[in-house]
Amino acid sequence: MIDINEMEIIKGLKLKDEHMIKEFMNIYKDRLMKVAYMVMKDINIAEEIVQETFIKIIKDIDKFEGKSSLYTYVYKIAINQCRQKLRKNWFKRITLVDKWFEGGDYRDWTEKSIDKLTIDKSIGKLKFKYREVLLLYYYEDMSIEKIAEVTGDKKGTIKSKLSRARSMLKDILSKEGFNE
Repeated sequence: MIDINEMEIIKGLKLKDEHMIKEFMNIYKDRLMKVAYMVMKDINIAEEIVQETFIKIIKDIDKFEGKSSLYTYVYKIAINQCRQKLRKNWFKRITLVDKWFEGGDYRDWTEKSIDKLTIDKSIGKLKFKYREVLLLYYYEDMSIEKIAEVTGDKKGTIKSKLSRARSMLKDILSKEGFNE
């Protein structure tokens, strides 16, 4: 894949350049899918969120002011799409599945040294505000500062949520029989 810088992507999106839109979607689709699935625990809803995220970004790219990186902006939109879905009354279920994609194995996405499914299920038991920071920090390798930008929280709040999420996850994993 050709290395395209953010300014080229933004310019292409603003011009509604079909080739650049495809490149933009190729760059972000898999990573957004992982995050959306980890938050929503439903592959179909995750796909819907990724589609809605792309549509919103392409439609509203002129509103992007460049105060953050495109990467941060994309994740902020995706996380907000997840939050909106979670707020809807009909979405009261969490479905745990063994695969993240048809024909794909979720174990390819992270280290295989521990029981990934146990950790995924345990993270799924956490409240959204704790799942969110764990996923962005560990699965997307975002810094505390980037997570603060994406969520709109202060850095201190992110640190507190991350610490609390780790503690709760450790308790859940201990009950599941997983020990360090």
